[in-house]
Amino acid sequence: LARQGMATNFRNTTLNEERIFGNTNGLNTSAGVLPTSHPPPLPPRPQFSGGGGDMMFGNRYGYPGHSSYGYSPYGGYSSMDYYGHRGYGGYMGQGYGGYGSAGYGNAGTYGYPEQRFIQLAEESSRPAFQILESLVGAVGNVAMMLDSTFFAVTSSFRAVLSVAANLAHLKGTFAQFWSSLAIVRAAVWLYKNHGGIPIMTTEGKSATGGSHSHCSLLASVVTYNPDTLDLYQDPEANRYWFACFNNMVLKFEHQALVSQPKDASAKARAQSFREHCVEMFEKLQDGKGEIPSLGIRNLLEVIESGLRKFGFDDPWKEQKAIENKASIRLLKHRLQQLDSLTSERERWTEIVRGVLAGNMFDWGAQAVTKILEANNGFGLQQALDRIQKRPWLIDDLDGWLDRTEVTCFLQIHQTNFETDFYSYFQQKPSHRCATIFTDNAGIDFVLGIVPLVRELLKRNTKVLLCATINPAINDITFSELTTAIEDCCEECDILRNAYRVEHRLLLFGNDQIGPCLDFRMLSNGIA
Repeated sequence: LARQGMATNFRNTTLNEERIFGNTNGLNTSAGVLPTSHPPPLPPRPQFSGGGGDMMFGNRYGYPGHSSYGYSPYGGYSSMDYYGHRGYGGYMGQGYGGYGSAGYGNAGTYGYPEQRFIQLAEESSRPAFQILESLVGAVGNVAMMLDSTFFAVTSSFRAVLSVAANLAHLKGTFAQFWSSLAIVRAAVWLYKNHGGIPIMTTEGKSATGGSHSHCSLLASVVTYNPDTLDLYQDPEANRYWFACFNNMVLKFEHQALVSQPKDASAKARAQSFREHCVEMFEKLQDGKGEIPSLGIRNLLEVIESGLRKFGFDDPWKEQKAIENKASIRLLKHRLQQLDSLTSERERWTEIVRGVLAGNMFDWGAQAVTKILEANNGFGLQQALDRIQKRPWLIDDLDGWLDRTEVTCFLQIHQTNFETDFYSYFQQKPSHRCATIFTDNAGIDFVLGIVPLVRELLKRNTKVLLCATINPAINDITFSELTTAIEDCCEECDILRNAYRVEHRLLLFGNDQIGPCLDFRMLSNGIA
C-alpha cells in the first residue's frame, strides 16, 4: 500500500480515516469497516527517569535530558528508532538515522574486517615467531656451553700454574736440602776443631744467630767449592801456607795485646790465643781434622774463632778508623784525577789499577805486612807503582773495556743520534746491578772501591755494597761501612744523590766469620 502512495492507519481498522499524506479521499476499506472523519488520538508519551535520555523523543537542544546548546544541538528523535540502534539522533556525535555505532540499521560493528585480518595475520605469523624463539633459545644454550667451556679451561690453566709453582717450591726445597748436606761435614769439623765454637750449624744458623742461605746465582750448590786450593792435595802449598800462618799468629797475638792496653789480663789471653791456634794448625796439617779438603779459608776461620774465644773481638778497630779518616781526605783529589782522563778506556784502566793497588793494604797478607811496617808513608801511589805491567797473571780487563766502551760511545756521541734512540740506551745500561763485597778498610775501600762504585753509578747501574758484620782482621765492618759512606757523600755529589735521594747505592751486612766468602752461607738479605 505504501508503494501505491497511500497511507494506512492501522490503529483502528474499523474506521474510515482521513488520509494523512496524499489526496484527501478516505481510506478504502473492506466491507464492514466503518469510515470516520476524526484522526485517532496520539499514544501517551512514555515516561523516562531523569531529564530525557538516550531514548526516543530525546531533548531537542542538547544531550538527551539536559540543557540546550549542549552535546547534541538538534536533539530530534533519539537513538531508539524503527531503523536500528539509533534513530534521528543528535546532530553531533549521533549521526542521522541508523548512522550510530552499528552503522546502517544495526548492520554491525565498525572494524570487524580489519580485526579479522589482524587475527589471520597473527595466526599465520605465529609459527615463524615460534621458530625465532627456538633459535634464540638455541643460541642462548650455545653461549652457556661456551661460558662453561671457558670456565673449565681457565680452571685447568690455574691448576697447571699451581702445579708449576709447587714444582718450583719443591726444587728450592731440594736445593736447600742438598746445601745443608754439603755443609754438615764442615760444621762437624768446625765444632770438633774450634773448641766447641761452630761457625755454622746444620740448621743454617751462624755463631751470631743470623740465618743464612746460598747465593741464588750459583749454578749448583752441591758442586760449588769456595776454595781454589786444597792443601791436602798439594804438599808444597801445604808446607808454605802452614809456615805463613804460624808466623802470622805471632803478629795477631801482638795486635790483640796492643788493642787492649789497659786490660791486665790481655797478655795472658793473647798468649792463650796463640797456643790454641798453633795446636789447631798442627792437627789440621797432620790430617787429623777429619775433613776431606782444607783451604786457606779454614785456617783464617781458626784465627778469627780463636780471637773471639779469648776476648779479642776487633783488634784492628782503632787502626781502621784512623785509615778511613785519612783516606777520605784524599778522596776528592783521587776523583778529580780520574775525571781528568778523557779516554774511557784509560779512565777505566786506572780505576781497575786502583782496585788492585788498594787490595795490597791487607794486614792478613804477610808480604804486604812487611811493606806497611817498614814504610809508614806507604800510600796508594806507592802501591800503584808496585803493580806489574799488563798482561797480568789473570787479565780479563780488555773484555770489560770493550763492554763499557759501547755504552760510553753512545753517551759521548749522543748528538749524532735521535733523542729516542739515545734514551733507549740510557734506560738499558750494560749492567742493571752490581754487588761488591768489600775487603780492607782505609785506602782499599775509600780510594780503591769508592771510585769504582762512583763510575758504575754514572752508568745508571744499581750498586749493592756488602760488608761483614763480624770483625775479621782489618776488613771494614758493616757499621764502619755506613759511617764511611756518609763521609764520602760529603766529598762527591754523585755518591750523595745515589745514596740519599735515588737509593741506587744500598748497603748490606753479611753475617759471616772470617774474611773469606762462602756463597753457600750468605745472609738472607744478600742471597
